[in-house]
Amino acid sequence: MPRASNVGFKYPPTSVQLPKSSSSDKMTMDALYNPSAAGVFHKAIRPTVRRERLIGITAFVAGFLVCHLFLTSGSAIETTLFDKTTSQRTGFPPSPQHYAIPPYPYNPQVQYVPQYQPPPSGAVPQQVLASAPVSRAQPVTAPASVPEPAGQNLPASSVRYCEDTSRNNGPCIFDIGHNSGQDTRNYLNDYPSSRVVAIEANPTLVKASKAKFADAIASDRLRLVGIGITAIDPKKENQERPKLKFYVNRNDKFSSFVENLGCRNYTGEVTAPGDRTFCSVMELDTRSCSDLVREYGTPVYFKIDIEGKDRACLESLEALPQSERPKYTSIENVTELDIDILLRLGYTKFKAVNQNLLQEGTTDEEEGHSGPWGEDAEDAFTGKKWQTAEELKNRLPLKRKMILNGVERTAWYDLHAGK
Repeated sequence: MPRASNVGFKYPPTSVQLPKSSSSDKMTMDALYNPSAAGVFHKAIRPTVRRERLIGITAFVAGFLVCHLFLTSGSAIETTLFDKTTSQRTGFPPSPQHYAIPPYPYNPQVQYVPQYQPPPSGAVPQQVLASAPVSRAQPVTAPASVPEPAGQNLPASSVRYCEDTSRNNGPCIFDIGHNSGQDTRNYLNDYPSSRVVAIEANPTLVKASKAKFADAIASDRLRLVGIGITAIDPKKENQERPKLKFYVNRNDKFSSFVENLGCRNYTGEVTAPGDRTFCSVMELDTRSCSDLVREYGTPVYFKIDIEGKDRACLESLEALPQSERPKYTSIENVTELDIDILLRLGYTKFKAVNQNLLQEGTTDEEEGHSGPWGEDAEDAFTGKKWQTAEELKNRLPLKRKMILNGVERTAWYDLHAGK
């Protein structure tokens, strides 16, 4: 590299001479990097650097302001991205000002899909199911509303089942403890226009009855519900309905949520605690009897036979107003406590029906039915005449042994009540 000699700077106007080497009149690179020489050099170029920095910063700020004003004005975007004759956007997703606000309340199950073109005046945006395939190129057509599914594939109705007389205008009956359907069959046959809500916890029996009563279910004369019955505190209506252990006996009539009843042997005798020779266990969802009335409406007759849970069902009805409690009801037991519960619910007349007399001479298919109800029920002592609570209490305890056709039998009774 050639050595620099007498390097002079013409800017600023007064020429600045760099110091010379002690051994020569020429300025060498070694002398240039001499500390004393470097200071003079830096002082010489400092004004130039300052001005260049100032010019650069000014240019950057000016460019930024120009770009900002250019972009926010939108003139260039409108010129390049829109067809002025159709006002249709060609390069970006649809703008929010082209979305029509739905005129109906927001539904999280419904997806509102904007179109690429502004909708014509007076048009209502379409709605589609969130799970349905959506094409953004074409307007999507779909039902304006999606009805909620009704039980057993039947059309939904705002009228509760027991109050809907559009198909059948006979009595509505609850069969709580459907078992194999002996009572349900009688209710459907004895009252051709009746409607029955049958409740059964045992899944095996529910499956069998769905096939047995397929015609009644199809014609909406029967609602068959596979659920267990639980007790609730009427003052704590909002408490959660628990899952409960259900003891399925080999004899279907003995199955129960009460272990010592559900695990009885074939003769009905209670086995030792924990002995499950005659039963198996499963967990089932539950509802209260008041829940069922709220869902299906108030029946005329409320038959309860659920092996140890009859009182739990009755007591839950206290959560209902008097007008929503059934006109007639029956349970499988007759004690002073049962009569007092019924009195609290507003029932004033009673019958004790001897089930042994009803079962005499019946076939295996018919055995187990509860017989007539309401005004037609036969009291063991007064016939079809009702007794007062005091009259019936004076007969307690009822005789448990009876002679029927020369054979000693163990009697059991159903307690019927009416308003």
